[in-house]
Amino acid sequence: MIRRQLTRAGIGLALLSAATADQLWHDANRYDAHGNECVYREKTDVVCSQVCVAKLSSCPPSLRPSCPDGQSFCADGDCHDECTEEIQAQNPCHCSRSGGKLPSEAQDLIPCLAIPNVTIQQFHTWDSQNDIRNACGAEANITDQSKTVGVWGKSWLGDDIAAVWAECPAAPTPNYRYTESYWIAVYAVNGALALYIFVWSVYKGFAEQSVRAATLGKAGSARGKLASSMGSVDADADSSLNKPSAEKLTVNSGEKALSSSSVDGSTDGASNSSDALIEVTRLSGYRNHVL
Repeated sequence: MIRRQLTRAGIGLALLSAATADQLWHDANRYDAHGNECVYREKTDVVCSQVCVAKLSSCPPSLRPSCPDGQSFCADGDCHDECTEEIQAQNPCHCSRSGGKLPSEAQDLIPCLAIPNVTIQQFHTWDSQNDIRNACGAEANITDQSKTVGVWGKSWLGDDIAAVWAECPAAPTPNYRYTESYWIAVYAVNGALALYIFVWSVYKGFAEQSVRAATLGKAGSARGKLASSMGSVDADADSSLNKPSAEKLTVNSGEKALSSSSVDGSTDGASNSSDALIEVTRLSGYRNHVL
């Protein structure tokens, strides 16, 4: 029964993980309750994506860089006295990717000047990317930007496309490997602790063998002596209880005699024990129970 319930729960989780929240039949917040398309207020201070080209001469005239004397336009989109490797590595057209994660089509891309932030009079949330591209293209005086400017990762340079919008996709999920230096250090520390505990356990076992043997021997000897002492007390008690009834007529004298014989018996038993105090206490309790 439990196994069946766990199986159903696993299937349910698998189905949930595969489910999406995409709108199938309509765009969220596009139409009002009466079916009319919603009218939005203007959206100000919208940031434009960088325009990337293969050569600075391919930049739109309004976005072609011009640096002061003694400076050069670097891959980060600004003018510097020297284009160092650190500055070149901040190329916005690479979308924070390098090495094998950088597409070959993007390796030679360099940015034009940045487009100033724009204001969109009618901003549609269901088509925000096109609204931003159109507004930014108009600000940069790009003719028919929808056909002459591609999108990073979707349409690269070639044919009629002379530039690319640096609309960077989400950064790829880093690959988590258990062979990294961090995990090697974790394995080393925990392995050393496990080895230390194992060696200590083996040493402790060998070191305590003699102690355990001596303890067991003393315990057996004490139990033997205690048994013999208890046997002597039982014999004395039985002999005292089996005396003729005539001897018990005098209560005071009988109690004294029985008490004297019991004490003598307990004393003899305690003399044979390794611990006299414990033996006398136990035998005295037994004697009182008998009397």
